[in-house]
Amino acid sequence: MYNTTKWLVNAAALFVIIFGLKMAAPFVTQVLIIIFLAIIISPIYYLLRKLKFPPWLALTTLILLISAFCIYTAGYAIPRAVISFGNDIPGYVEKIPELAAEAREKLRANNIELPDSFYDEITKVDKASIVAKFAVQTTAFAANFFKTAVLMVIIICFIMIELPNLPVRAKKISWMTESLWGRFSTITLDVRRYMGIKAVVSALTGITMFLGLLALGEPYALLMGVLAFAFNFVPFIGSLIAAVPPAIIPLIQGRPGGAVAVIALYVIANTIYGSIVEPKMMGRGFGVSPELVLISIIFWGWVLGPVGMFFAVPITMAVRVALMSSAKTGGEA
Repeated sequence: MYNTTKWLVNAAALFVIIFGLKMAAPFVTQVLIIIFLAIIISPIYYLLRKLKFPPWLALTTLILLISAFCIYTAGYAIPRAVISFGNDIPGYVEKIPELAAEAREKLRANNIELPDSFYDEITKVDKASIVAKFAVQTTAFAANFFKTAVLMVIIICFIMIELPNLPVRAKKISWMTESLWGRFSTITLDVRRYMGIKAVVSALTGITMFLGLLALGEPYALLMGVLAFAFNFVPFIGSLIAAVPPAIIPLIQGRPGGAVAVIALYVIANTIYGSIVEPKMMGRGFGVSPELVLISIIFWGWVLGPVGMFFAVPITMAVRVALMSSAKTGGEA
């Protein structure tokens, strides 16, 4: 009876926690981004200290690097690439009827006939409304992105300032036991190692996509490189999602050969980085099976939205370490 009651209480508590996370998803996702960025950036501080930088100079250098990077990406590079793409949308919209007619002829040649209403819906596109909607959404996105980036930079800078004193202050907290601190340190080190490796592999992937698309003469190479970098953090499906926009654009422009070349570029790059480089860097792994990775992507994507998919693996790793440590502590007790 006692075990049944305990199980029900734990299940109810878990349900409340999950429901609370889902309700507070916008706030939780921003906190997660700040925490994980701070974890990724912190090794740079320790590297500067190893290079004999004084603490104040190491922190100042790190804060200047963070600020310069965020100002450039959030205030210039990404908005410029998005605006360039938006300026070309009218030309793509004008080609939709032509592409629909070509597709209709090819389907008829293979004895496949679709209703006229299907083609009418495809070609019934208001260019002005699409351009206006894209402009409004792009402006709102750019403003919100820049505002959020500035806020995160400020918070991360404060975290970096407190970083050297964090272990000493944490151990002085009354409820911070040696066991709890060890558990926290294990989670932090594992997540930092995983996210650091992912960041390096994602950066290599993004740079390769940017240079490859540039060499192929494809438009929006910078924007597609940024997408490849970002979506590479999502295991398995991220690379597939990132490959869709650059492959579709040549098709819209009537260049199927260009689409094939882009797909080949993505397949080769992701095979090299995803199947060779990343596993070699990961080494021993983190005890998270591919099946658990897929389940965690679906679950955290449902709870926290798209951002949850990017951080599904590190969150699952943290939960796994916490549960294993709790079980070990309970067993020893």
